[in-house]
Amino acid sequence: MSEQLAPSGACPENALNPWADSAIYHLNHVHRDKLKGRNACVAYHCRGYKSFFDIRERRAIYDWLLDKQNDILLEVKALDGSVSNKAAANAWRQAAMIWLWMNEFVKVSLNGKVLPYFTWKNAHK
Repeated sequence: MSEQLAPSGACPENALNPWADSAIYHLNHVHRDKLKGRNACVAYHCRGYKSFFDIRERRAIYDWLLDKQNDILLEVKALDGSVSNKAAANAWRQAAMIWLWMNEFVKVSLNGKVLPYFTWKNAHK
C-alpha cells in the first residue's frame, strides 16, 4: 500500500486516511478461524447479550482509565517532557489491568500445582 501511495514513503495525511479506513474495514471483515468462521464485526455486534455496563458507567470507566493513564505517564515522562506512543499504549494497558484487577474481573492466584522441572536438553528431545 505504501508503495502505491508514495514511492519515497512521504505521504500527506489527507491522502492516507481513506486508505487506512479501507484497510481497517477490510481487516474487520476477514473471516477468522478463531471466531468460528465469522468476521470481527459479526462477532462483536451479534454477541447475543447486552453490555455488562450501561453508557454512563462505560463513560465513567473510560474517564477513570484516562486519568490513571495520565498518572502513569507523569511518572514515566522523559526529562524533556515528551511521551512516546509506545509509552502511552503501555500506560493504557497498565491502567486497564489495574481497573480489571480492582473490580475483580481478573484475579491473581497460586495454583498450588507445580509442573516438573525439565532441563533445556531434556525438554526438547
